[in-house]
Amino acid sequence: MRCTKFFFHFILLVSFNCTFSKSVLSDNIINCPKRIVGYYTSWLNKYITEAQARKLTHVIYSFISLHSNATLYIGDLKNPDSKMLAEVKLQHLFSMRKVNPNLKIMFAIGGWENSQYFSHITSTYQGRASLILEIIRMIDIYDFDGVDVDWEYPTTGGAVEGVPEDKRNYVLFMKEMREAFNHYELKIRRYSKLLISFAGAAGEWTLSPGFDLTNLSIYVDFINIMSYDYFGAWDSKWGAFTGPPAPLYHGSLRSMSGKMNVDWTIKYYYCNSKDLGKLNMGIPLYGRYWNNVGEPIDKNDDMWRMAIKNRKGKYDGGHITWRSLKNKINCTWDIKNSKYHNKAKVPYIVERNRFLSFENPRSIREKMNYVEKKNLGGSYQFVILKVKMPIVAVLMDGVELVRIIVNALDVLILKKLLNLDLNKSFT
Repeated sequence: MRCTKFFFHFILLVSFNCTFSKSVLSDNIINCPKRIVGYYTSWLNKYITEAQARKLTHVIYSFISLHSNATLYIGDLKNPDSKMLAEVKLQHLFSMRKVNPNLKIMFAIGGWENSQYFSHITSTYQGRASLILEIIRMIDIYDFDGVDVDWEYPTTGGAVEGVPEDKRNYVLFMKEMREAFNHYELKIRRYSKLLISFAGAAGEWTLSPGFDLTNLSIYVDFINIMSYDYFGAWDSKWGAFTGPPAPLYHGSLRSMSGKMNVDWTIKYYYCNSKDLGKLNMGIPLYGRYWNNVGEPIDKNDDMWRMAIKNRKGKYDGGHITWRSLKNKINCTWDIKNSKYHNKAKVPYIVERNRFLSFENPRSIREKMNYVEKKNLGGSYQFVILKVKMPIVAVLMDGVELVRIIVNALDVLILKKLLNLDLNKSFT
């Protein structure tokens, strides 16, 4: 799954706090904390509001730039003016602690365009130590509550190539960072634990060679799974077929992989980490389209088509937010013409030789029903973010879809609570 450079206003993450088992202990329902996390971009001239800050438990400031010598820098060295805006936005973000004293503020490093140094830095103890000390320096200066690592991607690479040793070195980096955090906490007598999280890939071809989930999960507090962008008009062989950004289930043709869906990804993480409480499932609040597609590959299923390259030899397409689609802002797509794919559980539109698939209220409800059907625990959380290069964490777009998720979480929690033994005393 290719990670695009474009930014999208929202991706929801639902975190699972218990297990896939049929039974859930009522104590877990009471004790599972609710985590609502948002990524907040450093360069767009938009600011988090007090109302938004009150709804969040965690905000991840994205990004702080990583350089080849393992130093970190606020802003972009290529754009001197960016530092001032980044600093102002950071100060504004920390002021939100006045309206929400329990708000955890973290920062992210990496991303699609700034992961090129991870492989070299983490290959030696000295390199890992240098970066960890830089992270602690940032925490000490600004009073951050932790760090989010967005390495795209160990071993397989993303914008730059990786090496096989990345998988082992990633674990060493997380392990040594956790140990350094523990030491730092004792040194300054910090009352709360410093947090570590990372952004995780969705496809097996990236996960298996690059992510040792069993050991990574030991040292992190939560994982943001990028369970979206399974299909898109990528400038590669992966852009050759139409499909939805986040199919819930395998609904593609028999000749296509059964691993290109959210269900497969979540199960992979669970089977390899054994800790659903740390997993966040990404739900995109945008659609992806192709401008030039052929006839259906299978006459009985018109969602799957071959994309046709343009004169420049590239697949022509892009993305559109739910808000723009619903309100027809700078777009010609008509959601009244959409169809629903009963296998993949997603809507799509075919207009002339164009194809679009997206998320709507029905598909969001299907994903929330997935959470309930798997009996994933007594507390469900979501997070609003845009993962990839620019990250936006403001409650400005996809409000209707967000409301559906919030309502679904409330109903599921209520169902669990109604099943409690009210005569039982909890400690």
